[in-house]
Amino acid sequence: MDKINMNSGLLDLILMVQAHKILIVRESMFHDAHGTKIKKDWYKDTQKYYYDIDGNILKLYGLSKNIISFEKVIAYKITPGMMETDIHKLDKFEF
Repeated sequence: MDKINMNSGLLDLILMVQAHKILIVRESMFHDAHGTKIKKDWYKDTQKYYYDIDGNILKLYGLSKNIISFEKVIAYKITPGMMETDIHKLDKFEF
């Protein structure tokens, strides 16, 4: 997978998928702490969330509906610098 310059759409996509992962992990921890029988698999749930994104949108950012793209999105490190950068200057960061 080639490196591409960051942009606001790609950053939003990464943030959405990573936020979904965090939500599922926290839900699981909550249910475990309260002894409910609800079990969540953050990996499968987040992968489904990612795969539900329109394939044409993923292609805009050099991504596909495959495990390599999914894991790259999940593992990508969003820095404070990215979050503080003007959206028109995000291209100084690579994905």
